[in-house]
Amino acid sequence: MAVSDHRDTDSGGTAPGGLVDVGRTIQERREALGLSAEQLAGNLHLGVEQLRSLELGDLQGLPEPVFIKAMVRRIAGHLKLDADALAEQLGTISSTPTRTTINITAPASTAASPARGRWSFMLPIVLVIAAGGGGAMLLRTRTSMPPVQKPAEMTEEPMATPAPKPSVPEAEPVSAAPSEPLASSLTISSREPSWIALRRNGNLEFQGTLVNDRTVDDPESVEIYAGRPDLVMVKRPGGEAAALGPIDAVRWYRLSPEL
Repeated sequence: MAVSDHRDTDSGGTAPGGLVDVGRTIQERREALGLSAEQLAGNLHLGVEQLRSLELGDLQGLPEPVFIKAMVRRIAGHLKLDADALAEQLGTISSTPTRTTINITAPASTAASPARGRWSFMLPIVLVIAAGGGGAMLLRTRTSMPPVQKPAEMTEEPMATPAPKPSVPEAEPVSAAPSEPLASSLTISSREPSWIALRRNGNLEFQGTLVNDRTVDDPESVEIYAGRPDLVMVKRPGGEAAALGPIDAVRWYRLSPEL
């Protein structure tokens, strides 16, 4: 009789064809320029393993999809490739794990094993012994459980009558100095065209090349990711414009007053 064994296996995010093609293009261009993976990763302040994963189209060794596009643009610019074309070739990258069902069919047995008859004969005896052991174990568990204690009765104490408060003359109101309004917006700019991404409360709000100044309202809940954080400038009302971060600190920054 044939027996089917269904197994569910989880695999990481599947690498789309666009990612594989882009990785192959970058690898061929790097080798044509006579650069090793270590040299290119060192020039761009990237991890060598991330660069190799990108060239091989290995999605498990890469960060979030928005980081992959930023990394492809940086590498393409360094290798004198068309960054926009490669980013468009990537397409939509999904890191959602997929479930695969594998059917394993065992070969049908042609003759019943002699041991099967013996097991069929002994099965009722084994079930009786198991049932008896389970009943004894349940009985011991019940007898060993401590009795439930009743909660102690709470007596109600009379509440003490509060003493009357002495009358205090009201203080004259003092006019407080008006507080300065909180900054509700800031301006981000770039010293040269640079790729950035903005997300508000975890939702992507903007993604593209920053050419002109951009005003961000209610920046407390906004984060920014820049391919070149040393080129992106952040200016708040009444303050001087400052660089987002050093060139090798490529990560998400929160646009909060503490930045």
